[in-house]
Amino acid sequence: MDFVIEELQLDDCKACSDIEVSCFKSESMSIDDFFQAIEDPDKLFYVAKSGGRIVGLCGILVAVDSADILTIAVGEAVRRHGIGRMLLDKLASAAREKGVLSIILEVRASNKGAIVFYEEYGFERISVRYNYYREPMEDAVIMKLVIA
Repeated sequence: MDFVIEELQLDDCKACSDIEVSCFKSESMSIDDFFQAIEDPDKLFYVAKSGGRIVGLCGILVAVDSADILTIAVGEAVRRHGIGRMLLDKLASAAREKGVLSIILEVRASNKGAIVFYEEYGFERISVRYNYYREPMEDAVIMKLVIA
């Protein structure tokens, strides 16, 4: 399966919203969030496509020399094909070009697979935000990647 990473376009917003809902349920970004992200110069969003179909997405908010990952999601049917790593590579590269020195993210404490994935990528656990997530209420593990 071949994948390409491209910048988020207006026509991509509905498919991105659908993937978000399937991955994150109540914590997902809305279609309007994606429309607004395209217009915000401090947000960088990318989609992974296979055969013209969106199969994953990611986005960061750049704030001077650091960036926060707002989302990274891969459709369930295509997980474990390297798409998440490709998306993170693109985010890190784009962030570096903007002068970012480190990237921060939050992940549900129960999402052991994602935590291992991020640690293997080079992120380190730096903190916990208690009761950060809702439906269900859960702590967030805060992770940081130094890219400078």
